[in-house]
Amino acid sequence: MARKLDFYFDCSSPWTYLAFHAVQPLAAELGVELVWKPILVGGSSTPSTKTVYDNRATTQPTQAGL
Repeated sequence: MARKLDFYFDCSSPWTYLAFHAVQPLAAELGVELVWKPILVGGSSTPSTKTVYDNRATTQPTQAGL
């Protein structure tokens, strides 16, 4: 039975780009099959993180250069 490595990725994440280039040679070296698993990191947020997204939507005076 072939060994598999699940690779979860979000195309909107800059970390995905970096990991994408690192995981492929690693999988080849270890002789494992990559199983691509697309996810939406922003869609996995909980109600407790709602205020974080609300704060990002609101410009603060220091952010506006005032």
